[in-house]
Amino acid sequence: MRTVIFAGGQGSRISEETHSVPKPMVKVGNKPILEHIFGLYSNFGYDKFTVLCGYKGHIIRRYVRNLIEENYDVSVNLSKGTLSTSKNRLNSALWEIDTLETGLDSETGSRLKQAIDSFDDEVFFATYGDGLSDINIAKLLEFHKQHGKLATVTAVQSRSRFGSMTIEDTSVIEFLEKNNKSEDWINGGFFVLSRKVADFIDGNESFEYDVLPRLVAAGELMSFKHTGFWQPMDTLKDRQYLENLIQQGKLPWS
Repeated sequence: MRTVIFAGGQGSRISEETHSVPKPMVKVGNKPILEHIFGLYSNFGYDKFTVLCGYKGHIIRRYVRNLIEENYDVSVNLSKGTLSTSKNRLNSALWEIDTLETGLDSETGSRLKQAIDSFDDEVFFATYGDGLSDINIAKLLEFHKQHGKLATVTAVQSRSRFGSMTIEDTSVIEFLEKNNKSEDWINGGFFVLSRKVADFIDGNESFEYDVLPRLVAAGELMSFKHTGFWQPMDTLKDRQYLENLIQQGKLPWS
């Protein structure tokens, strides 16, 4: 099963790092946060990824290419202009990674629509390229299959810099503007989506502020409540918090 990762935004709230690299390539514990996200899903046996590129996407594409050299023995024949690989010498995860250039100025809804148009999967995971959690991916998928709706969003409780959600049982009733209450349920990412979500996307628009409310109005969005570890990396303070966890040997997402 495929995981789509939003990785095209400019990451303006952590511009001290993203002036040179896209936010998913900001390092935490000596490797990009994107690689931690790969590992999170891989721990549950989901090794196929589509990374939606935009801002400085060439850096993500270069990183993906370099994973081959880092993990495999490589043979180059300069006379024929060929490159081949042999055994996986580091015995690392057998990830399948596609990168998809979705445009510098594309909104998240447009990026998602382009992703859906690029593959045939009927159901897939989606997440942001800057957040980590100890969420049980297997239980998230099981929950999605049980309710039969088109979309599942993971709901977390955090003092919000984002819009919040009103939830009755597990149904999402409405999205609200941010109000900084710590008890609010907010969008924590970690979605499960049907490809039919593409029918709710109209042009270059926001997945969060245009598409999700349409799914709510249609009764097609359910919430998977997660009360464990969840941490976005929006600011330098967030990055330092994650870095400190790693230095202490605490990696709840792994």
